[in-house]
Amino acid sequence: MPSAPSGARSARATPGQHDPHWLETGRISGVGPATLKAIRDLAAGAHWALAGARGEFASGSGAAMRAAPLSFFFDPSVEEGRRAIRDVARITHHSDEAYAGAPAVVVALRHCASNGDCSAGSHLRGPELKPVLNP
Repeated sequence: MPSAPSGARSARATPGQHDPHWLETGRISGVGPATLKAIRDLAAGAHWALAGARGEFASGSGAAMRAAPLSFFFDPSVEEGRRAIRDVARITHHSDEAYAGAPAVVVALRHCASNGDCSAGSHLRGPELKPVLNP
C-alpha cells in the first residue's frame, strides 16, 4: 500500500461514527462506488490520502461535485491551489480523469464570480483555464 503524502494530517472523525448502523448495514445511499469505498476505508482507519478508489473505478464525478466550495478559497492557477484541489479529489478518486473535473469546476465558478459572465462555456474563452491544464 502506498504511503501517505508528507505533511498530510490524519482526520480524527471517521465516517459512520455518528450513526455506525448506516455504515454497518450498507444503508448509505446517494454516493458513488469510489466514495463508498473511501467511507469504508476511513472507517477502517485508513489515512485520508490512501482511502478511495484506484484504477478504472476511480474516474467518477465525485471530485468535481465537491469542488464548488473550493472556488472561494483556492486559485487553481497557482501550485498551492492545485495541490489543495487534488487533495480534495484524492479523498475518494485516485485518477487524473476524476481530478480534471475538480479544477474545471473551480475555474468556471471563479470566472463567473469575477467576470459576471455565467453563460455556458464562457469560462472556456478566457485565459483562466490554461494554467490549470498546462501547469
